[in-house]
Amino acid sequence: MASRLAIRQQYRTLLLVGEGEADEAFLLHVKSLYVQRGSGLRVTVGCAHGKGAKHVVDYAIRQRRVREYDRIAALLDTDTDWTPAVQQRARQNSILVLKSVPCIEGMLLRTIRQNADGSTRELKARFASFVSNDLDRRVTPRTSAWMPWKPGDRMSLRWTTCCACLRAGGRHRA
Repeated sequence: MASRLAIRQQYRTLLLVGEGEADEAFLLHVKSLYVQRGSGLRVTVGCAHGKGAKHVVDYAIRQRRVREYDRIAALLDTDTDWTPAVQQRARQNSILVLKSVPCIEGMLLRTIRQNADGSTRELKARFASFVSNDLDRRVTPRTSAWMPWKPGDRMSLRWTTCCACLRAGGRHRA
């Protein structure tokens, strides 16, 4: 007698690429908050390790060549090399761009109601004092708990909307 094979649910896949370590930690934190087991969505978080917006988009394209994803989103800073050519390349490759203006550190400082004025270098230094060098070690969902916001905060609501939209298979409009 032949045994029956269990039918497995096919997961929708999402690749989230961050420009740097802070972006990766943020994305891992959001993933741990909003993507539960059995939700039908498999999220992979990657890090392009800096070098600007063009490099992040190119990294996301290279990752698509290695493994097939239903959707790809890239969180990147708009302070360096964010040009119309980079925007066009992302659009042509169906990469959802999540822009942080001017950088993720400034966006996170605004979230915790801190002054976010100044150059990118100043914002990164100011943000580093809040995380006390937690970015130096490997980031995992368990070690990303230093993020200073909770579900329901203004920052997490935008990401909740994005994750829910991707889970439903729709397109997110900023």
